Amino acid sequence: MKGRVEKVLQWPWWTRLKRERLLRQEACYLNSLSIYNMGIYKWIASVIREGEKAIKNFLWSESTDKKKSCTVGWEKVCLPLKDGGAGIRRLKEINLSLLMKLAWHFLNFDDHWIIFMRAKFINKAGDPCRGTKRSSIWVRIRWDLPFLSKNTGWIIGNGTNIDLWRDTWCSYKPLKYLIENTDIHSSQMQAKLSSIISNSRKLPRVGEVKINSDGSSRDNPGIGGVGFITRGHNGIVLRAYSKGQGNVTYYMAECSALLQGLQDAASNGSLNKIPRQQ
Repeated sequence: MKGRVEKVLQWPWWTRLKRERLLRQEACYLNSLSIYNMGIYKWIASVIREGEKAIKNFLWSESTDKKKSCTVGWEKVCLPLKDGGAGIRRLKEINLSLLMKLAWHFLNFDDHWIIFMRAKFINKAGDPCRGTKRSSIWVRIRWDLPFLSKNTGWIIGNGTNIDLWRDTWCSYKPLKYLIENTDIHSSQMQAKLSSIISNSRKLPRVGEVKINSDGSSRDNPGIGGVGFITRGHNGIVLRAYSKGQGNVTYYMAECSALLQGLQDAASNGSLNKIPRQQ
């Protein structure tokens, strides 16, 4: 090993440059293997091991079937080029990222096949179907949707494309899962966020923030909750917050929502700016 390293260091600079360029080309080639299959199906661990075994053999012996002793650990080979690796991505990482991309397209794009898939696998209430309907692609998308929803959120604009109940826009999870009310059926949760945003509300002046707060409870008193949205002068949402309040009255829920909005504004340096309650 020591002799090999010394020999490589003594090569002329143009030879080292040629090998580095060849290594980058090999990395691009290896990363493109079976890319379309990985973008649709989740590979099992044994298949990933066999795939990476073939890549290792090709990298060191220029043949997928011929095994040769590795002079560098596989973890180091898979590091980026700037960190001293060969820039080869792990197959598991490629597989998961491509599947996330497929689920993201399903939620946010309007291609013909996506429109077809939504019509087939999203029920009238707006929820994903639990069955597969003999579709191997839907099996993977269905499993990825909860993970994608948990790790993404919406930036609020006019709200026309945001599902009020099922999208993550006001908290770490959709509003549907924050409300503990079994009397509301999924078929009744059909609204966009724009339905609760009034265009008649004026934006704050430059240097001010606007706090729209609200609080309520199921009974008086009863299980309640509070929430507020803070906007800047350009209409961009600076902060969105919601929280359960336990057993409270209507009045106390309203007051608590306003106070929490003021406390949040004060903690973010907006103490001298004028709050406006909804």
